[in-house]
Amino acid sequence: MTSHLPTAHRGTPASTGPLFILAQFVPMLVLAGAYFHANHRIEASSLGGVRLDRLLLTSAVIAPLLTQSVSGPLFRSLEIRPTRRLADSAALTLRNLPRATAVATPIVIASAGATAWALGMSRAGAVALAAVAGVHVLFASTLVPAYAHRNGWLLILGWSSYAVTLAWAPQIWWAPSVVGFVSELLVLLTVCSTRMAGVPVAGYRAMLAGLLRGVSLAFPLWCLPVMVYLATDGDVSPVAIFLAMTPALLAYQVYFVTVATPVWTTLDGARRMLADDAYPRARRELAVIDHRVRRGLSRVAVMLGLLLLVAAISVNSQDPGDGSVLSLLMVSAAVSVVLIAEVTRLTMVKQGGALYVVSGALALTLLAGGLSDRGIAELIALHAAACAVTWCGVRLTNRAVWRTPEYALFWSTALRC
Repeated sequence: MTSHLPTAHRGTPASTGPLFILAQFVPMLVLAGAYFHANHRIEASSLGGVRLDRLLLTSAVIAPLLTQSVSGPLFRSLEIRPTRRLADSAALTLRNLPRATAVATPIVIASAGATAWALGMSRAGAVALAAVAGVHVLFASTLVPAYAHRNGWLLILGWSSYAVTLAWAPQIWWAPSVVGFVSELLVLLTVCSTRMAGVPVAGYRAMLAGLLRGVSLAFPLWCLPVMVYLATDGDVSPVAIFLAMTPALLAYQVYFVTVATPVWTTLDGARRMLADDAYPRARRELAVIDHRVRRGLSRVAVMLGLLLLVAAISVNSQDPGDGSVLSLLMVSAAVSVVLIAEVTRLTMVKQGGALYVVSGALALTLLAGGLSDRGIAELIALHAAACAVTWCGVRLTNRAVWRTPEYALFWSTALRC
């Protein structure tokens, strides 16, 4: 599982860098190695009448979206008391974790049940999948401070603990997530310098809003592995799926670390200028921000294109049979990342329902494609086309909004007050 960082929390610019970008790929690398080492030892094991290896792989596919059910509310809770200190974020996370877990539990159960039904599992298999996914989501909740502060070492610690446990005791299905959870929890308790009694708790409405935002922002990219896995009845290896998505994931992290996070910090300064009636200075600053974002998007797009070219050549040379499907998956993932970046650019200055409209329209399109009994290649192509069309609409909206960003950023809010 590669946790997705919602833009609801911006991270700490001082801690961004190559280490955090590389740390995003630790889950995929260490888990692939650990699973390869442990696979032969769990082939004969089962849980709820389903082979344990199938349950673990299925959980890995749905985890990136499911983790938003708990990380979204937790990121929203961090907005109660904005801070650049890891200790404060740790306290807020631990204080809000029970309520966030209560919000996430129905989502995890329903999603696991729907996935089990789509794969033809029994009721016992659905319960087993919900249990495996549930402990995975619980582990992901303790990674929120690491993502919020772009702390690569914390990510490496948690996922290394998970992988070592998986390699050592693969038959104990709950052990990797629990060990990862405990390793992160001990660090958070150690650095937490605030008494829990004085830490505020986000309301259920705020947490539900965080959940909806997290899932909506993650959906364009992370619906892909779920769609491919379910459409092929689990025949396509999740490892191959995630490897095909690697160029898009790298571009995604580069964009948020090198472009989005610094821009959010600069936008805070522009808001203060507007509040102080420094209109001319704020307007110039916003023009610089717009240029910086567009230049960053262009650089990421070029990098993404080069990565796709190299990856497609490599995949097709090694496996011409499935190479075409995986190449199409690479392209579709890349288009979804470009869409997410464009939507993020819009939400930088204009809060509204654009994010939910984009994800909702994409979900309805894919649902219609799935019900029409299309092949996997057609479904992936449909996803890419839907993302491309949606990107055009968001791009046009951005052009209009960024002509007068000072209005969208400040005055539209002031006029509603």
